[in-house]
Amino acid sequence: MSHLVVGVDGGGSKTQVIVADGRGKELATLTGAGSAIRPGEALHSAEVIGALVRDTLATAEREERPRVLVVGVAGAGREKERKNLLRALEGEGIADEVVVTTDGEIALEDAFGEGAGILLISGTGSVAYGRGPTGTLLRAGGWGPTCGDEGSGAWIGRRALSVLTASHDGRE
Repeated sequence: MSHLVVGVDGGGSKTQVIVADGRGKELATLTGAGSAIRPGEALHSAEVIGALVRDTLATAEREERPRVLVVGVAGAGREKERKNLLRALEGEGIADEVVVTTDGEIALEDAFGEGAGILLISGTGSVAYGRGPTGTLLRAGGWGPTCGDEGSGAWIGRRALSVLTASHDGRE
C-alpha cells in the first residue's frame, strides 16, 4: 500500500508538483508548464498535470501509485470544468484518490488553516478568497482576462501598453 501524497498548484503560467511521504516529508518537486483550466480544455490540463506528476514521481525514484493527488488549479471554480478535470485525472490512473479544487482554496487553507482570513492571488490572473469566522467562503474576481483580472500581470501589462500608446498618440 502506497504512502505517497502528491500536491499540485496549477496556474496560468506554471504548475508546481510536490511528492511527499505519508508524514509530509518532501521527496521531490518539479515545476512545469501552466495547467489552468480553460473552458472546454480540461483534458489538456489533465495531460499537463499527469505528465508532470509522473516526472516528479520519477525524480523521487518512487514507482508506487500515490494514495492521494490533490490538485488546486486556476479555473476550477467553474463546476463543469472542475468535474471534467477530475474525470480526466482519474482516467490518467496516477493516484488512488484524486481531489480537484481551486488554486485559491488551497492557498487559503495553507495560509489560514480552518481559520478566518483573506487571500489575494495576483499572478497571470487575479482572484480574492475570503473565509469568515463562521467558515463561510467567498470569492471575488477570477473571471479571466476578457472581463476581469484586475491587478494581474496581464492586466498591468495591458494598462501599461494603453498608457504608452495613448501617450504616443498625444492622448495622455
